[in-house]
Amino acid sequence: MFLKTRDIAKILGVSEATIKNWSREGLLKFHKTIGGHRRFPIEEIVKFIKENKIIDIAGFSSADVNTLTYIIFEDYEELSKKLLDYMLNKSQKEVENLLKIILFSFGVVKAFDLIISKSLFELGLLWEKGEISVDQEHIASSKIIESIINLKSLFSARKKKKIKLMITSLYGDIHEIPLRIIDFILTYEGYNVIYVGVNTPYCDIIKAIKREKPKFLIISAVYIVDKRKFEKHINILDKNCKDINCILFIGGPMYGEKPNLNRKVYTSYVELLKDIKTQIYKRRKRK
Repeated sequence: MFLKTRDIAKILGVSEATIKNWSREGLLKFHKTIGGHRRFPIEEIVKFIKENKIIDIAGFSSADVNTLTYIIFEDYEELSKKLLDYMLNKSQKEVENLLKIILFSFGVVKAFDLIISKSLFELGLLWEKGEISVDQEHIASSKIIESIINLKSLFSARKKKKIKLMITSLYGDIHEIPLRIIDFILTYEGYNVIYVGVNTPYCDIIKAIKREKPKFLIISAVYIVDKRKFEKHINILDKNCKDINCILFIGGPMYGEKPNLNRKVYTSYVELLKDIKTQIYKRRKRK
């Protein structure tokens, strides 16, 4: 496969003029079309990256030809399949390197929404269909959790916001990955995140919001055993949030079916982030 100058500039994070200079100096081998345009074999780009390590912070020096091809052509479907394969068959460090490449290539929110969440969804389906065992699902999930935790500091915002947000899930929901993703995204955006964690009784969440007084409470709902009890606890939390001028957000695959409730419901991370920023803007405008 051959790539254009602008494709190489995009993947290396430099200008097209720089690519042309490198090719004139013999650092990048290329072929010329009849019209005189440079075309670069993707194998040469991989070789150049590995030898020069010019963008090693993003981990591209560990990428193979297919991964770079998927990134250049923004093939989210193939990248999500590749990440799933890594989760099931590669080491934790290899999963972390691929995750880092994806995050650097597409940005944090886009990467989680379009690629990483898709891989996690497919992992869950494999388990539901009995195609992988419980221990395989748990090991694959633990690789992602550890990778997210390890990479968080690399993507933390330089400028911190004073706005405080609290994230958790209710008692009975032990799915940690969505909370880790929300924590990663909001920390990247510079917010002051209080990570309460999973499986938290609603009465303890009430104590936490009264003590910490966050501007936003985000509840992840991946697994709901008793929907009636869940709704009851959410209504209690909603009332307590209003008492301290805190906005309640709820999201997750088990909750997206009921968006008609009197609170903020999100179905994607980009939607959650957008809504938080909108609410912050409205509050500032009212002042």
